[in-house]
Amino acid sequence: ASRFEASAAPLLVPFWDGAPQMLCAGFAPEILPVIEARIERGALDLRGLMPVAEIVEERDLRARHAGEPLRNVNTPEELEALRERT
Repeated sequence: ASRFEASAAPLLVPFWDGAPQMLCAGFAPEILPVIEARIERGALDLRGLMPVAEIVEERDLRARHAGEPLRNVNTPEELEALRERT
């Protein structure tokens, strides 16, 4: 949160497992018109906002946070696999 507040970018996106984690991103209020315009065009993917984003690299996150804080888990099997690793 502190890095987002210090950023001049309208979007701060952490990367994990080599992919942007858009649902964990920080969105500044000034990006709302951009999002609304994309919705009107039918462009609903959040990754389309990446050109205006500041990136938080995975190596920086791993240096500050132990474990798997941004692991994407979509199935019970993925959750179990994560539990076995940690």
